[in-house]
Amino acid sequence: AESVLYADADGDGISDAWEQQQFGNTSSASVTSDADGDGVSDKNEFLGGSDPHDVSSYLRIVSYREMPGLVQSQIEFTSKPTRLYRLEWSTDLVSWAVVPALGTFTPSAGATTIKLVTHPAEERRFFKAVAIVPLTP
Repeated sequence: AESVLYADADGDGISDAWEQQQFGNTSSASVTSDADGDGVSDKNEFLGGSDPHDVSSYLRIVSYREMPGLVQSQIEFTSKPTRLYRLEWSTDLVSWAVVPALGTFTPSAGATTIKLVTHPAEERRFFKAVAIVPLTP
């Protein structure tokens, strides 16, 4: 299993405990609400472990660097100790797959995590960081 069960009385995919902590109720946050107006829904703020009231707080890749030889990429993304992560890649931005050598992993200490990914040199790759539903609500 990739997640820990949590109470979600309104069925919006957001932990009731997190909604109470962030909004003081379980009805303000939803799949489509965006309390801080940063373009990331409050549900995705919950899933990513970011602050729904801080426009600069959201899960994102902060740096990408091709290593010599173009067969490795260094990817740095925002992370939280209360989440697990995986990196996914795509050649067409439609079909995504977990980077096989990494699978699901714990983040580094600090505000970001850096991973080195090996891939075929001849293919363009797009990457995204995915947070796994929280280890703690």
